[in-house]
This record gives sequence, C-alpha cells and structure tokens, in this order.
Amino acid sequence: MALWTPEFLQTKRYSAQRTRAMLQAMPLQEGVVPYSLSAVPFKVSQRAAGANMTVDIAGGDAWVMGDSLARQGLYHVVNDATFNLAVPANASGNPRLDQVVLKVNDTMHGGVGDTASLEIVQGTATGGATLDNRSGAAGLPNTAMRCADILVPASASSIVDANIRDRRQWALGARWFHQRPTSGATYSTTSLSYVAIDSTNLSRRVEVGPQGQVKVELHGYTNGPIESALLELFVNGVARGDTRIWTIPNTNYNMLVDITWYCNDLVGGGSYVFEPRWKSGSSGAINLINGAGTNPARVSFLIEEDLRPYTSNQ
Repeated sequence: MALWTPEFLQTKRYSAQRTRAMLQAMPLQEGVVPYSLSAVPFKVSQRAAGANMTVDIAGGDAWVMGDSLARQGLYHVVNDATFNLAVPANASGNPRLDQVVLKVNDTMHGGVGDTASLEIVQGTATGGATLDNRSGAAGLPNTAMRCADILVPASASSIVDANIRDRRQWALGARWFHQRPTSGATYSTTSLSYVAIDSTNLSRRVEVGPQGQVKVELHGYTNGPIESALLELFVNGVARGDTRIWTIPNTNYNMLVDITWYCNDLVGGGSYVFEPRWKSGSSGAINLINGAGTNPARVSFLIEEDLRPYTSNQ
C-alpha cells in the first residue's frame, strides 16, 4: 500500500512509531531543546565538584532520531537533573577521542530495556588525535545523539573543559546572536589581507545538522573617508569565496552595512566555526562603527540554521 492511513482518525488505533514518524515530518531534527535563554540542555562539562575522570551532563529535553529502520521517528527524552558520567582511563600512550551520547533503547527495534541512557562511546587511541581531526573516533550506535567529543590524553587523571567539545545539535536549528554593547569601540583596519574583525565576539563554533543549511549575517554602520572594504566569510578557517564589498563614495557619506552569506552546502552537517573577516580595498583605514545617538545601527552578528530547504518549493 502506497498511502498510510492518516493521523488521527477517530475509529483507528496508531502505534508509537506512527506518532514518532509524524514528528519526524515536522520542521524538527534530532537535537536538544532550550526552554529559556540560559538553558544548556545536555551540555557536557568538567565535573563541577572538582575535575576528575568523570563529566557532568546538564538536564534538559532532547529529541533523538531512530536509526534502526526508515521512519522510526523521533523520541522525546528528558533529563531532570545533572548526570555524572565516568570516562574510561587511557593507559595506551596515545590520546583517545571518546564521545558522550544520549541513546534510546527501544525493544521493538533491537534495543534492550525500553530506556534512555547516557553513555561513553570509546574511540581507538591514536597518535596525533585532536578534537579537530577526530582520529580514532568510533561510529555512533543506532538511535543515539552525540552530545560532546572528549579528548582523553594518555594517562590523564582528569577531564577538564579544554578536553571537551560541545557537539549538540539543536532540534529547532542552531541560532547564535551577538550584538556589540553601545560602549564598544569602532572596528578599524588598514590590512590589505583578510583579518578577523573580532575573533572573540564575531566568531562562533556551531553544530550544524545533517541538512547543513546556515545563514550568516553581519550588520553595522560605516562612514567616510572615501574607502572600500572587502568582506569574506571564513568557515573552519577557510574562505568560502563569496566576497562582499562596500564602498564609501565621498567623505560625507554614511551607510548601513547589511551583509548576508548563505551556506547551504555543508553536506552532512558537523561542527563549524563561522567568522567574518575583512580587508581594505586600498591603503586607507576602513571602519565598522557601533552606532549610537543619531546612528543607532549597532554591530551585530547572527548565525542561524534553517531546517527548511533554501531551494524553491514551487
């Protein structure tokens, strides 16, 4: 039969899988769900009571995608308190890349116990392994969401935040926004090669879902003298080749800077650092002003993951 019975007809009964499959069809992906601006659901960090060979995992809500069969759907999981998880020792002589995962065990689809669990997926100790290259990392088990990568040094006696990389996807799509305070100074450069505008505040690592579609925006205000600037979005330190240009036509000219880059080719998703960089079009200084008073356009930077395709739906 090509068509399933629609949900929800009064005279019909439906399995749990049918409900999960319905959720899977919504603009929702595997990932965590924040319920406040300060929420850090399932974030992994060093043990708050003192670093040792365990990590703390924050409470919160998450959706985990079933991987054992097509249309297995999304499972809703709640962690209502900080969970402390042991990290296996590493006496191999080489660093090891482990992963913290949230796993759903569904007996209908090969699981044991009809429970959720927080687990360490241990990697293979490998010379030169880092959080960037992920050498020796193991594949994820079915129906498991990655929360973090942990680099376990050889003979480590503790795991600290520097050993942990956040790998949480966001169920509604990742979004990060920074607006420069009104007291912030003007950005300026005379560089003739690309440099970071602000590597502290205008640079961010974001976990992108498997659809890999991200919009990046930079906003601000600039004025004379006559000058031009070239801006480029760098992703994981590599220019995307999608240059934006602004030109100040005369010394009395003021203009808003509104730049958008679309990154809809991050196939398969993953962990990416997004950073706008700029350079002068000649030998003069270029400015990005944090406006105030009569020029209120404050410098802002937005990274937003869109769960809907950028391609036309017509």
